[in-house]
Amino acid sequence: MIKILFYVSLVALLLVTAIVFVAFEYGSPVSRRGLRDLKITTNSSRDPTTVSIDGGLVSSSLAVSSVKQHRKGRCIVVVVREVPVRHGRVSGTFHLDVAVSDNIDEIAFGDSHEIIWHR
Repeated sequence: MIKILFYVSLVALLLVTAIVFVAFEYGSPVSRRGLRDLKITTNSSRDPTTVSIDGGLVSSSLAVSSVKQHRKGRCIVVVVREVPVRHGRVSGTFHLDVAVSDNIDEIAFGDSHEIIWHR
């Protein structure tokens, strides 16, 4: 019985450790309220039109770990992930240039309901 309890405790500890590691390494998505100084600039002289998105995190104890985009219908969704500041990850700002083709009408932040730019 004690052996089983020991193994169950060990598995639980390993699971919690893995979750904490993933949270610190991969980061969590930033909501629109977690941003400061969001600046959106449209450059329509280029083909296709380019939208530049610049911003920063509200918390100075967090750093940007990644900035990615994916398409959802006629919308491009931008996802920024944050992690605690540590050696090698100290910047709380981000920049992304999004090429907007003719079949894209909107750009959203975080999810497709937080529209930050539209044609």
